Amino acid sequence: MICQVIIMGMIVINELRVKGTKKDYFVRFRRDLSIIAGEISTGKSSILNLIDYCFGAKESPQYPEISKNGRVALLEIDIKGDIFTIERQLFSTRQEAYIHLCKIEDLNKNHESIEVSSVQKKERESISSFILRKIELWNIPLKEAPTKDSTDVDIMSFRDLLGLCYLKKTRIGENSLLFENNHMKSIKLRQVFDVLFGLYSNKIALLCSEIQNLQEEIQDKNHEIKILMEFAKSEGVPEQDELKKKIEKLDVEINDSEIKLKDINEKITGKSQLAKELREEVLNFEANLQKSRLEKRYYEKTLQRLIPLRGQYSEDISKLHFLTEAKQIVDPLCISICPICFNQIKKDVVNNCCCLCGSKLPESEGVNIDVSKEIRIIERKLRELNSYAEEIEIKLKDNAKQERKILNDLSDASKKLDDTLRRFVSPFLTEREELISIISRNQNEISHVNKYIKVRNDIEKEKEESLKSELKLRELEKTLEEERAKSPDQKEMMNSLSETYLELLEKVKFPKLSNAYIDDRLIPFIRGIKYDKLSSEGAINLASICWIASIYKEAILRNKSHPGFLMLDGLQRGIGLGASKRDMEFRDESIVKGIYDLLKELINLDESQFIVVDNHPPAFMEENIVVYYSGRADQPPYGFIDDEIS
Repeated sequence: MICQVIIMGMIVINELRVKGTKKDYFVRFRRDLSIIAGEISTGKSSILNLIDYCFGAKESPQYPEISKNGRVALLEIDIKGDIFTIERQLFSTRQEAYIHLCKIEDLNKNHESIEVSSVQKKERESISSFILRKIELWNIPLKEAPTKDSTDVDIMSFRDLLGLCYLKKTRIGENSLLFENNHMKSIKLRQVFDVLFGLYSNKIALLCSEIQNLQEEIQDKNHEIKILMEFAKSEGVPEQDELKKKIEKLDVEINDSEIKLKDINEKITGKSQLAKELREEVLNFEANLQKSRLEKRYYEKTLQRLIPLRGQYSEDISKLHFLTEAKQIVDPLCISICPICFNQIKKDVVNNCCCLCGSKLPESEGVNIDVSKEIRIIERKLRELNSYAEEIEIKLKDNAKQERKILNDLSDASKKLDDTLRRFVSPFLTEREELISIISRNQNEISHVNKYIKVRNDIEKEKEESLKSELKLRELEKTLEEERAKSPDQKEMMNSLSETYLELLEKVKFPKLSNAYIDDRLIPFIRGIKYDKLSSEGAINLASICWIASIYKEAILRNKSHPGFLMLDGLQRGIGLGASKRDMEFRDESIVKGIYDLLKELINLDESQFIVVDNHPPAFMEENIVVYYSGRADQPPYGFIDDEIS
């Protein structure tokens, strides 16, 4: 589908403001023709450069008076009736900028703003993408090499579009109207022209991009096929059919070996039935041995618990015997002689009374203990304990004998079983091991062959995919040809543009005009000579002004998507008062009048805005002068930075 876009609300530049360290510097523009006039070195061109900077130029204008006083550049624009203010820091390496959704005078009020990048980036909003979305020219792919189908694609930026809106002095002074000194910018400028006039197809650009990607993909696949083929050749990899036959042969050998191995295992299993009773006997002996050892551990643990108890009983008996002996050795205190009269005291204790004073003795609790009875009880328990311990020890001895017997029987049974199995199984072991070795070797060989098969499969797969890609490429190329057949007649467009160019040159009274046209590469010719080969600066400047104006006029007449403004720097460069004495033919005042008449005529075609820089515009254009910089301290304003008069 051809990119036919009718003209939409144009961009109008309302005001430029530089916030300075001491004050603000500004200029407001008319909605039709605004002339920035004044003497040289007063900052006229810097105004256009600052506008360009706010529109996303990489570097801020390098003017001493601005670098000394300026901090922030603000540009108020009107897009389709909506007001926006672009803000950028001056002399900063930061790529951040801000778009305020309000007028400059309302920046101190509450308003919405968007942080954007000054450089167009895919991953975030930028000054360029914001403006292009507003004028509905966003996401238009441009080919890096328009004459080639296989080329990368870049998205058109507002910077690319400005090439048809802003004519800088440097483009004329360096003879680079079409950015001849920058190959990529020159290519993009011609493509932007195609976009502007509907000569450009998004679908064609996308098809070209897809064709390039597919060609690169085919190239990569062919390279991969070449590497795989070289590897197969160096490794001596057989062809696919030979490899499949080898796999089939190995599978047959493995299958035969597995059948034989299964037969041998069955024979071994059958012969082993003869040793079944011996095996069961060995298992019984092992079970009995386990049972005997469990009993042994039980008896040992029981005996370990009895030994401390037996020692405790013996200690208790010793203590009781000691108590009995103590009572016999140490009697209670007994007085037999009266300490007063020294006569013998009769030990006649009646009713538990004292033998001296006759007083009743207190009853003592727990004194009358029958120690001998306690000794007899404990001794009886000790005898029973010793008897039980002796039984345990006897059982341990019997258990040890039984275990030795079981071990001997187990050893004999195991030896008999081994002898029996060896006699029946040994003849098959050698053959069995050989079959296992054959199976393992063949399986390893299959694994090795499978790697070769994978190499061959990869080669075939890459060839198939490459063939599919080539078929798809041919389909895309056919579709591309069909799309190109639908494109409008570019020849008619360029003929019409050349006619408009000649018409404008005649209006501005270009001296000795003949053989003027714009070729298919957008290069202007006058007198059959390429514009940059013309004899004077005035001729080149006039040719450049008419070139950009003719593109603008054709866009307006054809209702195309031009942004709707032009900025022209150095309007009378080499013309009128700016012409040198040797270029007298361009000093004609009628040429200057013709230029301004042309600008007014173009403005009347549509609601358009022109901003021009002219040192000394003619008197009849006085009403369109928005500012005049005198360059004199006694006649303000001195310049754009009006307090810098050094």
